[in-house]
Order: sequence, then C-alpha cells, then structure tokens
Amino acid sequence: MLRVYQRTRQLLKKSSRSLLVLAVTFGFAQEATTGYAARACANGRISSTVYFVPSHNEGRYASCSSPSFVRAGSQSIKVCPRFRSEVRMQGSGLLQTPQGTYVLRYTGRVERQNCNGTVKGAAGRCLMPFFSIAADPRYHRLGDIVYIPEMAGRLVRLPPDNREISHPGYFRVDDVGGAIKGRNRFDFYTGTMGPRANNNFFGSRGPRGTQMATANQCNKTARTLAYNSGAWQSAVEKMAVAMGRSSGTLLAESQSGSRGGRR
Repeated sequence: MLRVYQRTRQLLKKSSRSLLVLAVTFGFAQEATTGYAARACANGRISSTVYFVPSHNEGRYASCSSPSFVRAGSQSIKVCPRFRSEVRMQGSGLLQTPQGTYVLRYTGRVERQNCNGTVKGAAGRCLMPFFSIAADPRYHRLGDIVYIPEMAGRLVRLPPDNREISHPGYFRVDDVGGAIKGRNRFDFYTGTMGPRANNNFFGSRGPRGTQMATANQCNKTARTLAYNSGAWQSAVEKMAVAMGRSSGTLLAESQSGSRGGRR
C-alpha cells in the first residue's frame, strides 16, 4: 500500500493530468479516470472541466500513417498514436469491432463492458453523459448527488439521439481523478463528445449558461445531498425522468456499486 501511495505521489508531481489516483475504498488502492488540474474558485463557486471517452474509428482518431495494433477479443484492431494519447489523457477509449465494443484503458488493458456506448467509472457503474461527475473523494463519496442550481432548467441535448431535455441540475458522483482536488472541484462526463464538439452543451462551444469546460469560469454553485436521504431519492427520480429511464432502476443502480471516498 505504501509503495502504491509513493508511486502515485511521483506521478502526480510529473503531470497535472495524472494517470493514477489513490481512491481509498476499504483500504485498497483503485485506478480511476483522471481530470485536468484547475485553480479553485472563491466564495463556494465550483471549478469545472469536462472529460469524455474517444472512439478509435471516429474523427481525428480514425486514420494515421503509423498505426499500432490492439487485441480485442479475437480481433486485432488498428489504432492511431493520437487515439492512444487521448486514452492516456482521458483514462479510457472505445474500440469498435465486429464482435462488439471493447474498452481500452490507459494501462493498456482491454475490457468488454456492457455499457451501451459509455464506460464504467470508479464506482463500477456505467457513466451517464451529462449526469455523471468525478469529484475529490476527500469531500464526496461515490454515489453522492450534487445539486447545481444554475443548471436546473437548462436545455441540454443527450446522446445518442441528440434528444433535448430540461436538465434537473442534479449530478451523480461516479468517478474520481488525480487532478480533481477540492470540495467544489468537479469533472463532468460528456460521453463520446470532446470539449470542443459543436453539440457538446457542456463544452467550450456550448451555450454560455451550460459550459463546464472552462475551469476558471467560476459562475456556478453546488450543494451535496445526503446519501439515500429523501432529497437524494427525489433527485435520482428527477434524473431518471429527464433521461427517460425507470426511476426504480436508476435508484437501485445508484444504491449499488462502491461507496469509496470520505468517511
């Protein structure tokens, strides 16, 4: 445990985009998705960034002159250096194969996950685009619900069908990150859409009221709801309605998985 902790400190010192965090859950070290470093905002305002999961065969990652190969199931998948670099930055990437979708981790490990175009976070749950966030485990536990009142009622388009919804302003803590430090520091998951994608409502090209990609914007506040409280359960139900999911299913999902973080 001490050696893992010392190695983590070394990695954190080398880069603001750390590729390993120490999320303490029942005394064990966990690997997790990371985040960009950012200065803290004053007066309880949140400091926000976004993270996403790239696909190896889409956009700028699809073609190159010097690809390498990754084994996914029985297939050898050709991947470009730019894709590998993005995976190291974001933590995970999608490998699309005739046998289905695989997940390439920044460690080089390839996994088969049934997450319908997304990936699993540190809690072991499939991340929800525009509803899952990474937070500092010193202040927030996995499964906590964070309410951002400035986001309530904002129009957002959800993948994969670009359906427009009115966001309830609630977010579930599903991940952690080596550079996500502070009580009001959050990293917002945006699915397969990068921070500069035109249809990413949380990205730098999104409507000003919903932008989360500018870490120093400091124009939103946050409040954490006590886990499994009446307010917490009500928030989960409102999230389910917004996403078009069964409230019972989302509630059961939110009550499962790891609860690592603060004690």
